[in-house]
Amino acid sequence: MVGATFLTYPGKVVGRHTLTQVESALRRADGQLSQAARLLGLSRQAIHDRVNRTPHLSHVMSEIQLSLLDQAEGVIAAALRKNDAKTAMWFLERHGQSRGYGKTPKVTTTKSAWSKEKREEAIQAILRLQKGD
Repeated sequence: MVGATFLTYPGKVVGRHTLTQVESALRRADGQLSQAARLLGLSRQAIHDRVNRTPHLSHVMSEIQLSLLDQAEGVIAAALRKNDAKTAMWFLERHGQSRGYGKTPKVTTTKSAWSKEKREEAIQAILRLQKGD
């Protein structure tokens, strides 16, 4: 990169790109190291190593991951508000174990791990939501 300077920390050279350039690439790539590396003309391993040895960049990656997690949770919540049955079943399988929902060990070749009773219970709950009960 023309005009790039070496960014140094006490005793360490971080690389040809400024901290701001690397952070910007990580944010534009939503934390996808391969994509950020392409933006900077680096290998994936080079940017991975740089992130691991630079506390600020490690923090940036954590921020990006938390932001994406928030976004994904928002999509799930929106689908649940729209009474999307598949999303409801997916959510209950992962977060409803304390209420008896979840994947069971596969002992048969059925398409679903849900028991017939739990599936019917979930469908009834969704129908009640749709009616406003």
